[in-house]
Amino acid sequence: MLILHAAMIVPTHVRDKVVHVPQSVPDTRPRVFVLDDDLEMSRLVEKVLVRQDYQVATSNCPQEALEELLTGGYDLLITDLRMPGMDGLALMRIVLEAVPRMRVVLMSAYGDMEDYRQAMQAGAFGYLPKPLSMSDLRRVAENALAQPPRPH
Repeated sequence: MLILHAAMIVPTHVRDKVVHVPQSVPDTRPRVFVLDDDLEMSRLVEKVLVRQDYQVATSNCPQEALEELLTGGYDLLITDLRMPGMDGLALMRIVLEAVPRMRVVLMSAYGDMEDYRQAMQAGAFGYLPKPLSMSDLRRVAENALAQPPRPH
């Protein structure tokens, strides 16, 4: 015999037992956002990080990325330094002001020591030169995510 219970058909022998329906398990993998105006570079970085078992979102537009970063609950931002519309350093400052717990890694094809110094002083966790070394990318992402978030 079957009885209708909470919009479900439940066999009679189960009716008197406590049945726990598991809730969906939240995805606790680190969330990484990759921003580069070069779409191929974004996709390459995404591919490497997905293989490291991170949740990855990408964009090639700093303005659109900023909106997502301020509301999306990301743990790590990996962004190009020089992009049209807004550079990675300006974007990083805005993001860290609003979301201080986020870690930021800048990447650049321009090996300018002044850019590196400014990035680190502004709160960047790391700085990756392009062309990227995939092993350096994996190591820097892993190290950044292993650090406790900065206090609010």
